[in-house]
Parts: sequence; C-alpha cells; structure tokens
Amino acid sequence: MHNLTEQAQQLRALAREFEALHARVRDVSYTPGTDALRQISPLLLKAQDLTATIVVRLGALDGSAYANVAGSRASLECLASVVVASSLAGNDLASALSANPYEGAPFPSYPADDEAVRYRSPRRGHTADDWSPRRCRPPARPERHRVPLRRHRLRP
Repeated sequence: MHNLTEQAQQLRALAREFEALHARVRDVSYTPGTDALRQISPLLLKAQDLTATIVVRLGALDGSAYANVAGSRASLECLASVVVASSLAGNDLASALSANPYEGAPFPSYPADDEAVRYRSPRRGHTADDWSPRRCRPPARPERHRVPLRRHRLRP
C-alpha cells in the first residue's frame, strides 16, 4: 500500500504542476515575432514534459496492484483523458508558434522587402493572414496576443 500512497502523492504534485502551467498559459501575452517565440516556447516544453510524465504515471498505475482496486478503471480512464487534454493544450501552443510571423532572410531569388514573401509559410504556401485566426502579422504598433485555449472535458 505504501507504493500506492507514494503514487497518489506524485499524482497530486503533478496536478499542482498542471494547474500552475494552466495559469501561466492563461496569463501569457506576447507581441508577434521573437517575443511570441520566447513567451510560448517554455510553456510548450513544460506541457510536453508534463504529458510525458502523466503517461509514465498512467503506465505505472496500470501495471501495479492499483489495477485490482475496485473503481480503478474509471480513474485510469480519467488519467488517460488528462493525457489527451495535455496533448491538445500542447498542440494549441505549437499552433500559436506556427502562426507566428518570423523575420528572416529570404532566399536570394525573392525580393527582400515584399511583405507577402516575408510572411509566407514555407510549409503551406500561404501568408500568415490566410490561415491565422489572429492575423499575426505585426501591426504598425505592437499588439499583445493571448494563446487561444480550448476547453477540454475530462471523461467521467
């Protein structure tokens, strides 16, 4: 039973880390460009780290004596839904980075001052305005943005 008590304490600590990350993501604001990369990157890395940790904890509980405890299936399924929600939150952060306009030197054959070329997504061949719900092209005056968060429901 000591092992289960220790695992429960680890899960409580992990829940506090998720709550802290949620507060940081909810409160993040940034200007498009380098600031967005600097603000969002640590949040994305933390989300990925927490997702990996919860997957390890889920595996540890599934392979332990806990799996034989009455009602354990519901809590294991709840942990699996936390994996999904955490992965989706990480995806939202990664999408915000993808929509971010980056300044960089163009290929030599492209005009350097053409705004459409500077903000073209090399992956899709679209400008940031074509696929970004936020219109992330930097305005004349810096504007602060927030990462859009989806509301995720955990399975009962």
